[in-house]
Amino acid sequence: MIFYAEFEKSLGAFSLSVSEYTKFISGYKVKLNRYYKQVLPVDNYVLMYYNEHIEFYETDFKTLIRNATFSDIIALEVYNNSVYILYGDYYRNISVNSPYNSYNFSVDPNCSMISFCENIIICGSQESTSFYFCINQNCTFSSNILYNSSITSMAAMSDSIVGYCNLYILSENTTLYGILFSDIVYDNQIQIYDFIKIPISPALKIYVTPLRIYTIFTESLTIYSSSMVNETEVELNITIQNVFLLENFVYITTNNNSLMIIDGLESIFNVVTYIYNIPDNCNFSSAWFNGSYTNIGFICYNDTEYFLATNLSSCPQKNSQTPCQVLFYLEFYIETPEIVESPVYYYNATFNAQNQKHIVPLYVAFELLIFGQVIHYSEPINNIRSISTYYDNGLDLTYILSGFAGNNLNYKLNINGKEIIPKQSANDPLKILPNVFEINEYTSNYNILSITSVANTPYVIIYNDHAQIIILNTSDYKNGERKMSVVNIISFQDFDVNLICPGLQYVATKNESFLLAATCVWEFNFLYYWQSMPGLYTKASNYFIALLQISLINFEFTWYQAFQIPFQPSKFKPVTDDNSKFTILLLDYYIDHGDSIYKNNRLYISEFTWNNTVVEIINHQLIDVATLGLNAFYVYSMDGYYYDEFYIVLAEKSNGLLVLDSKENQAEIIASIPPNNDPIYTVGVSYKTIYTVAKSGILTIYALLNHSSPVFSCNRYPFAQASTISTISSFVSINDYYWPHFLIYLVIYNNTNFYLRLVNLDGTALSFLITDMPFSINKNNYNGSYEMLIAFINQTSFAFIYNLTSIKYYYIDDYKLIVPKMTESEYNMMKNKWNKTKFYFNAIGENENNYMITEYYTLTIMDYNKKSSDVSSLPIWLFPAISIGVLLILVLSVKVIYKIIFRRRTRVETNELEIISIIPSFIES
Repeated sequence: MIFYAEFEKSLGAFSLSVSEYTKFISGYKVKLNRYYKQVLPVDNYVLMYYNEHIEFYETDFKTLIRNATFSDIIALEVYNNSVYILYGDYYRNISVNSPYNSYNFSVDPNCSMISFCENIIICGSQESTSFYFCINQNCTFSSNILYNSSITSMAAMSDSIVGYCNLYILSENTTLYGILFSDIVYDNQIQIYDFIKIPISPALKIYVTPLRIYTIFTESLTIYSSSMVNETEVELNITIQNVFLLENFVYITTNNNSLMIIDGLESIFNVVTYIYNIPDNCNFSSAWFNGSYTNIGFICYNDTEYFLATNLSSCPQKNSQTPCQVLFYLEFYIETPEIVESPVYYYNATFNAQNQKHIVPLYVAFELLIFGQVIHYSEPINNIRSISTYYDNGLDLTYILSGFAGNNLNYKLNINGKEIIPKQSANDPLKILPNVFEINEYTSNYNILSITSVANTPYVIIYNDHAQIIILNTSDYKNGERKMSVVNIISFQDFDVNLICPGLQYVATKNESFLLAATCVWEFNFLYYWQSMPGLYTKASNYFIALLQISLINFEFTWYQAFQIPFQPSKFKPVTDDNSKFTILLLDYYIDHGDSIYKNNRLYISEFTWNNTVVEIINHQLIDVATLGLNAFYVYSMDGYYYDEFYIVLAEKSNGLLVLDSKENQAEIIASIPPNNDPIYTVGVSYKTIYTVAKSGILTIYALLNHSSPVFSCNRYPFAQASTISTISSFVSINDYYWPHFLIYLVIYNNTNFYLRLVNLDGTALSFLITDMPFSINKNNYNGSYEMLIAFINQTSFAFIYNLTSIKYYYIDDYKLIVPKMTESEYNMMKNKWNKTKFYFNAIGENENNYMITEYYTLTIMDYNKKSSDVSSLPIWLFPAISIGVLLILVLSVKVIYKIIFRRRTRVETNELEIISIIPSFIES
């Protein structure tokens, strides 16, 4: 079968290339001294065979090690790196040869064929089979079996059951016998366990591979299973000449000089994997493994010399247990990234499978996921190209950057032909302010083991290896420096010197107090005596959860309480219902360093109530492979959430994403999503949403339907091309449970360098990744509990442990492009550096994949504009004079208004009196 593609090589912004689908590629050539019947490279040497001679060469095909001559060679076989030669006329012998020595022994004079199974050689004659047991090339006769009918051909193979062999005998060309016997000789006798006889289609020869039996007739072959069930018959309509076996592959040559290759691991409809037309001046020799390729050798003649020509094939692979596949590769290339505007594109291609009789097309619609492979730029609306401002005013030009879209974006400026990197910029007319920047830090004298934050406060809580709880205020700046202030230090060793609590996490806040949870171990070393040997030490350990209430007023312990747990935890996670309940999840301390299916761990959950004065445990249960009814249960990561009741979300090795309902003290699986050959290493939860990170670094987001069923929402891919992205079981840290905007998880570049990946959950696939921040980590210090190394302080800031002894506090913002507001001195320094005040610039947006450049802009920074109306140009004495004048004017105005109002009021009162006096006189009259 051949395979080829039909497609448009270029479509819009993209082009597609498809590698050639080929099963053979040309290999090397080796000059030969003469014509050989067969050249067969074996482990550590090369065997060459012609007429009655064999020659052993080094693997360079040139250096002769040894040669030997045998008269009347009947059969030659290579087995277990030794060469077995059956030879002789009236007396038959088998010679066992290596490159450096040989050993001969006599066999039945009628022996005409040989076969092998483990340490046994079977020598077959017309009516019997003789068995010889061999150790280190020394062979002794064991026993023989006589038959009532003549033997046409035979072949043996180790059975799938260890310790047994199958011997297949073709008798009278039409009967196939199967004999199962032990490969261990007892009392010099072969132990036979089973005997099968079936009629078959006429055959002349029989061959056996680990899975199939092949019977060869003149122009056809019939294939049987190893249990002697007829599978199919292949008509060649051409005479078969020779058959060569290489593990499960069968190489058949015909008299028209073609080579048929059969893959014995394939389904019966696909066993004939290739038919190759051998050049007229060549004959098939053999096939052998060489590194990642199989070499297929042909002995050729070109009128002047003989040589061995090789073809290379990826099939078969040594010790393979699956059908061989010939791979071909597709490569999409983005030719014009500037016109890419969508994260998804579609591309149609047709792939045709063709043999001598049929062509079958396969229509494929490719979905091209761009997802940050490019940086896109669209020109902003109202894009002003000519810009001017005064040096003391400054100017915000961020609108120029608003047209960029891309993942892990960084910016540079090109000013007057000079490339400016923002971090190295000084005394420049333009600045780019970063989107993520450090605003505070703390350095400890001891190793920091965990970090957490108190919700809706600026406080960070850390725990170090000297058993100290340190409360830090991230909003304080010590003496104007970027240093967090220490609010209080609480030492556990004040309570018990044997107490260690390496894991510390925030739970909830109530009435001016907050609650912390810690996983603790109490260790006690004591002396003991054994067999009169004094001074021996041993250690007793007890594991428990510590709940610590701390006042937000004086930052001292209000109270604390401990609850024993059944094992040493490797990870723990507190989950609260924002009211009075919370649950602590604990994972068994067992780290998976391999992929054994027998490795399981356990999950322990404890549910509590807290009323600000006391904590009570209301539920606890142990979850493992037995309680869930699974075949395997190994959890990488866990989280949970409350909705009427408590739900557990797990990233499990074999079963992928699991959602468990823990009601009635008996957890059960209510939803699952398989891992699809990409194990889910990390899981996190926000309101109605689940986030998972797979081994490949793919972030997947699921919406929770009916609060319990995860429904796929979207994938966010690693995006990098130059580096291999992966992850380990770690953390998904979210800035807000109900309204998440930012998320941080751990990624690894090229299996070496750790980074914190900060993503924007509101961003599209083209621009979700904000940045990858270098992250120093020490596996030995954290034992896999990486989720305790980072904490969001508020919606837009987070802190994490760096290099064991430091806390770094970062703020998240948008990139800004500004003309900085300058003093006169700063303006002069800028002019001295650039020797001008008019600039031509553009912005460059880039990531590790590509970059985009804006159009050029003109910027003029003008000197200070001193107008006569400028307040700063007036003399100082004029200011109090103006104030006094304004005051006098106000006083006079008040007096004038007062007199006007008073006179009008007097006039009105007089008129009213006159009217009143007229009315009575009118009545009297």
